[in-house]
Formats: sequence, C-alpha cells, structure tokens
Amino acid sequence: MPQTEGGWLRRRGPSGRRRPAWKVIGGRTATLAYTTFYRQDGTQKGEVQVSYDRATLVTVRAYTVDVPSRTETIALQVPADATTARVRFRYTGGNNWYWVIDAVKITQS
Repeated sequence: MPQTEGGWLRRRGPSGRRRPAWKVIGGRTATLAYTTFYRQDGTQKGEVQVSYDRATLVTVRAYTVDVPSRTETIALQVPADATTARVRFRYTGGNNWYWVIDAVKITQS
C-alpha cells in the first residue's frame, strides 16, 4: 500500500501521490474508488484531487478527522470535452500520523 506520511515522502511543502491518467468519456459520470485509512493530528489535512486533461486540480474529498480503513467511492462529474482524468492524494501537515491509500480506480458505465 502506498503511504503518504508527513516526513516520509515530503522534502519541502506538502506531499502527494499521483496516479497515471485514466481514460474517461466526457459528459458522463465516473466513479473514483479507493481504500483509505487516515489518522488525523493537529492541523494536517488529506485531500483527494482530480484533474481532467491536465487542467486545474479540484478537491473532491478532504479528510480532517480519523477515518478507519474503508473503501471510499466518489461520483465525478466529467466535463463534456474531457478525455482523461488524473487523481492526486495530497497530504499537508506534520509527521505524527499517516494516510494509507490502496486499490485506486476510476470506472464509468
């Protein structure tokens, strides 16, 4: 499982894990799914961000309290002209706890 942990991945500034692009069909809903286990401390924050065709990242979920290990699903509204989606898991904060992310996928029906 990839881990995003304050001092472990970060040299300066926030740390993040970015996955390769998924192909999407514009104008249709897609589902982002992943398994997460997040531990909160102080002012840290975990953000799940999505970008379509390398445009500006948009935060689709934020974590600021403990989340036990579970599978998350997020409905994504894919812009009409989009052909790819990228996901970034961004962690900001100290080095006291952690964020585990696994089994990331985007699907469309």
